[in-house]
Amino acid sequence: MSDQAVVDEYLRTFAARDWEGFAAILADENLRRVGPFMDVIETKDDYVEFLRHLMPTLINYEVRVDRVSQCGPKRFLVELSEIFDVEGVRTEYPQADLFEIDAAGKICGVSIFMKTPYSKPPVAGASAADR
Repeated sequence: MSDQAVVDEYLRTFAARDWEGFAAILADENLRRVGPFMDVIETKDDYVEFLRHLMPTLINYEVRVDRVSQCGPKRFLVELSEIFDVEGVRTEYPQADLFEIDAAGKICGVSIFMKTPYSKPPVAGASAADR
């Protein structure tokens, strides 16, 4: 399987909540997932278990992949949005996720970078929307 196909399979199995398929494409050792809140998971079993418990809490969940870009050997940047209901309101969370593939062709690194629409920048003039 090509490195791009590994990333595509990660996204497919994640969206389908196919935890067996999802686990199959994760590295058995040296896995590191850093979430948008700087939360770190370092084993395949912990990562699958985390998602298995989180996903049922996300009402009407869907993931929309906008673009997958190779950004170096065995590294891919995926621009996507996670969309689900929050207190009855359909809410979109855009993000850019960095994926790393190990020599065995497994996902060994995931870093999640959440965009925060409509949030206030920490300093004046930091948002281009304020021009």
